[in-house]
Amino acid sequence: DLVTRIVNELYRFGIRKFVFLNGHGGNTPVLQRVCVDLDNKHALGALLNWWTIAGDLNPQWKGGHGGGEETAGILAVDPRLVKTEHLEIPEGIRNDLGDALPYSAWTNILYKGVSVTVPREIRDITDNGWLVHSFKGDVPTRATREWGEEMLNAVADYIAEFGGAFS
Repeated sequence: DLVTRIVNELYRFGIRKFVFLNGHGGNTPVLQRVCVDLDNKHALGALLNWWTIAGDLNPQWKGGHGGGEETAGILAVDPRLVKTEHLEIPEGIRNDLGDALPYSAWTNILYKGVSVTVPREIRDITDNGWLVHSFKGDVPTRATREWGEEMLNAVADYIAEFGGAFS
């Protein structure tokens, strides 16, 4: 409601293009709805998910919730926020629903190579916040401050350039 009210007020003042920088997957459906509402009013909304941008800019940066990508980003922002004693992930941890239904992304699983959404509470997917992906090397222990700085700078540059092209 808050985002919708802000967008509606800005729209009332003549703004017709909006860029939403998202940092939380749970916000995605709401922001997509806001963008569709804008489209219905002949305006545009672009949704930029920083973690997707990072993985598209450099496949080695592709990761998941609580994995190497996010850990590196936080190390770059403030290393004190990373509890290094919790970085070791128990071997064999998986977020699968079984051998035939491996975890794919967030609330998705794969069946015969097709991603299927199975909405669940996050606590039913992970008990430690880390979502295991099939991306090789996506582990928090791989994260470094240097990786985070390079990644966040590249994402920021991309967002700035996108803003110029979208205006």
